[in-house]
Amino acid sequence: MGRTLDNIKIDEKGETKKYTPIGGGDKEGNYPARNRKSHGKLLEKQFLSAWRLANELIKERVAVSAPVRDGVYLEIKGKQGYDLLTKSLEDIRQHVRLLNIKKDNNEVISATVYIPNKKRDFFLKKINKYIETEGEKVVSTIESINLAFVEALWIGDKESIPYKTPIWCEVWLRVEPNEDHNIIIDEFFELCKIEQIPFKDQKIFFPERVVLGVRADFEDLSKIIIFSSRIAEIRKMSTPVSFFYDLDNYEQK
Repeated sequence: MGRTLDNIKIDEKGETKKYTPIGGGDKEGNYPARNRKSHGKLLEKQFLSAWRLANELIKERVAVSAPVRDGVYLEIKGKQGYDLLTKSLEDIRQHVRLLNIKKDNNEVISATVYIPNKKRDFFLKKINKYIETEGEKVVSTIESINLAFVEALWIGDKESIPYKTPIWCEVWLRVEPNEDHNIIIDEFFELCKIEQIPFKDQKIFFPERVVLGVRADFEDLSKIIIFSSRIAEIRKMSTPVSFFYDLDNYEQK
């Protein structure tokens, strides 16, 4: 049976990035030498500062009765030219999730982590243990901790981030094992409706991820990050919208 569909034409050239499951081994690597106590205190200060800033942004949203997320996105960077122990940044049992790992042109490895509000002490305990006992080797590989914004969750060339003009973007949502995909998707679409962000109903599934399409600029993407606890990655859409219509049932739900 033929279908007549009014697909959206996308004039922007997309970027092709392969899907890479989150991992990142903790094998022996190239790690920087540190003054343990002074470095630990610096990271503790950065962490607390990032957490306070996140709460300030959330309070602004609560004041206008807008929905907000229940945790904080952090951007954790390693030292230039050295490895970052990324796997140890995650604890699935604590619902602390490693969302993405990147390396920039300056050989700096960065990771974006989501920490629920109730698990705030997860990282503080790691830092304090590092300061007191030299434990938590992962802390010694961290150069900085900051609140994550659009740039931290953007996968691809930063030049393609839509700072002014909206473009079609792929929003990769995090899905936990045994969770109902439809509930997560419906919540995200409801957010888009509230903020008047155009979106497509179609979706693509990967292990631990579901990909949705939105037409957004930098401000829209910033709102999505503030409101949603589910963002894992954001990319410039590399697949024409018509592709979502042509998926078999196995690929599209």
